[in-house]
Amino acid sequence: MKKILFLSFLWLSFTASAQNNTDNKLLQIDRKIKEIITQKSLEFRQYLDTINQRLKEGKISEHDAQFQKKQLAKHYADDLDYSIYKLTKDLKQISKGRPVIDSIVNQDAGYTVHRIRLYRKHRYDTEVHYKKWIYSYLYFSIGFNNILQNEHLESLEYSPYQLLDSRYFEIGIDWKADFYRHKLMLKYGFSFMWNTLKPTGNRYHIVRNDSIYLVEHPYTLTRSKMRSIWLKIPIGIEINLPRSDRQHFRLAAGVYGKIRSTTKQKLTFDDGSGDRDQVIKNKYTMPNINYGISAEIGGNAWSIYANYDLKPMYINSRWNLLSVGIKLEL
Repeated sequence: MKKILFLSFLWLSFTASAQNNTDNKLLQIDRKIKEIITQKSLEFRQYLDTINQRLKEGKISEHDAQFQKKQLAKHYADDLDYSIYKLTKDLKQISKGRPVIDSIVNQDAGYTVHRIRLYRKHRYDTEVHYKKWIYSYLYFSIGFNNILQNEHLESLEYSPYQLLDSRYFEIGIDWKADFYRHKLMLKYGFSFMWNTLKPTGNRYHIVRNDSIYLVEHPYTLTRSKMRSIWLKIPIGIEINLPRSDRQHFRLAAGVYGKIRSTTKQKLTFDDGSGDRDQVIKNKYTMPNINYGISAEIGGNAWSIYANYDLKPMYINSRWNLLSVGIKLEL
């Protein structure tokens, strides 16, 4: 009996000693990991302060500063993974049955979060999470719009509207949800769009039997234009391809729906008693709701922007509105 008690005491002593050694090794490795995180966080902060200082001095734009911060966060996330890779191997060998260790470091502005966790089943993971941010942009777009007849691009050559004097203007807000390291983003928002169409010749719009016609005006017109205002709701995907620290190339495509607010025809002519201005508010057989596809290609804040209505601009017609211009994000 004494022999059994003695052997049991030796086994418990050995187990306790081994347990203490394991705990000490875990604490040492955990301490090293925390030191690495602290060091990397300090370096990250120093470089981040440099970017903020350059932004404050006006040496870089707000857009460039945001881009550089994201690239910096990605670099230090990858660097952290590499720095603690060897330590994770040691932890895998000695961490069986140990409680979870969770050390979290939040970097400036939430650009990256490093989570170091020790799991119970021989598993040590380093997870680098890029927080899903939602960015908002005020944007302006200006350019030309005209119609495609029967969906043929060559119909622009004989369009009933002037090519260079038929223009559009758009102002709106875009929200961009970052899905993958600022390279893949969901875009959505709303805008107001003014479409202006100026007929060729001395013509103006009339409605007969629920159809739109362009006819010759009895007097000489010095102004003839149709203007419609729309509330537009777009949604799409944007892909960003970095070219350097300060430049990136982006592609975007999506769909939109829009609701017509007002439509006016403005005419100016001389009827013999002087110039007369005439403003006619009418639906002009335009649908109250329209929809279409959009695309843009560009870099940084500027891009070439295009919209195409899939639904005809007028009821009982096969005229679809095409708009092409430039877009500036602020």
